[in-house]
Amino acid sequence: MNQRIKWIVAISNTYNCNITLLHLTATVEEVKQYLMNCIERDKEDSFEICTECTENIDDIDVDEYQKSHVITELCAHTCFDTYRIEYSAQPVDMIHEVTDLDFI
Repeated sequence: MNQRIKWIVAISNTYNCNITLLHLTATVEEVKQYLMNCIERDKEDSFEICTECTENIDDIDVDEYQKSHVITELCAHTCFDTYRIEYSAQPVDMIHEVTDLDFI
């Protein structure tokens, strides 16, 4: 749990239809704190009042494989009157590689 690994953080914002991708090397706890810091920053920067959000680190959704308890994703969110922001972090080695080039 204290091992630093590589993560891809995705932040999607329905206000401007943006998706921001970031690369982060951190422990699980550091990633959770990073997501909470993003939530606090976005709440402070918004002109709208936050109507609902992930309130603390313990409320961050943790998806994991049942048998191995390997974390596959961490998720959080912030809701405002007219838009929503989703925060997701996935370990790089959990992201599937596209091998079917027919879709290009």
